[in-house]
Amino acid sequence: MSSKQRLADLEKRIETNYQKLAKFQERLDCAASVREQYDIESDIRKIRETIRDSQTEYWGLLAQEADTYELAEVDVSNALVEVVPKVEQIVNKSSANYPDEFMQKLQEILDTLKEPQTPAAAKLRATLHLIPGILSYELELDTEISLKRVLGRIKKLLKKNSTTRLPSSTHPTEIDPGRPQLIPSQASVVPSQLYQEIEKPGALIRVKTSPPSNTIHLIAKEIIKEHTPKDYKAVRVNFEGANHDLTNSDKLWQWFCAQITSELQLQNTLPESWQGKTSSNLKGTDYFEEHLLSKIQTDLVLVLYNVEFILEHRAIANDFFGWLRAWHQNIANKNSWKKLRLVIVHSKDIRTNPPLNLGVVIEFP
Repeated sequence: MSSKQRLADLEKRIETNYQKLAKFQERLDCAASVREQYDIESDIRKIRETIRDSQTEYWGLLAQEADTYELAEVDVSNALVEVVPKVEQIVNKSSANYPDEFMQKLQEILDTLKEPQTPAAAKLRATLHLIPGILSYELELDTEISLKRVLGRIKKLLKKNSTTRLPSSTHPTEIDPGRPQLIPSQASVVPSQLYQEIEKPGALIRVKTSPPSNTIHLIAKEIIKEHTPKDYKAVRVNFEGANHDLTNSDKLWQWFCAQITSELQLQNTLPESWQGKTSSNLKGTDYFEEHLLSKIQTDLVLVLYNVEFILEHRAIANDFFGWLRAWHQNIANKNSWKKLRLVIVHSKDIRTNPPLNLGVVIEFP
């Protein structure tokens, strides 16, 4: 099934389940007994869970597809004029008692949409990868109608532009940094390709290899030893070591930043940097830019491996890898991010649909 067909199928499924949800809510108002009320509430929870799963897949796939759309800047700008005030209205709703994590994620979206001196199309693409992070709250809060309007306007814009694709002959880094490309997997040419990709400012590379995990560990080690320019700094981050930090976005980001700080032998200023009410994603990004990239004089190769462990927690994975993509896209606006080369190593056996479908792809035998 093509991505276009899958999107249409998901959209139909979501609409059907919303209709079912409305009927069950009507029945709940007329429940004649506590037992009947309990049964209906159980059915409602199941439908909401189904909607959330479908919404998350839909918007993850749509974000991936949008990387290939040729978005008209004027159309996107006009859409954002409508979308931004609606998001601001939810963020500034003082009477609401929303969860802190939801408000942080929503604030991230608003900050991304209002990023100064950034093309509207770039802001929209970055926002699309953040949307799955708020979908788990949508049905539980009274923001549902407002969020549906926001998402509906974005969806309408993307449908309008879905028929115009970016030229397939153009290199991905010249089109959109987040668009995946497959490099042939012949073993004899992989080393030179990988070295050349790592030399590109702001590179984002996904290396697929065969399990078991000890092989992945050796590949991660080999990338630094054999395929990284000698004058670059290089750090490996093994996500198997994150343990319980993988279940909490804030703890994951602090663990991630701490690992890199230690490997670079820089002063750990995480306690001071992690103050304030901004989201963990923004704190991690600011820390990375201000306390890591700004402190080193050379380019940095960051090799992430055993990422399968974070993929077990889908909402956190969507969030985390969405921000890695956003870091990659920062090279168009900030020179400091050109120092960073991201290499993600994972098994060929795992699915590469969102959130992991990103970057230039190289296969090791």
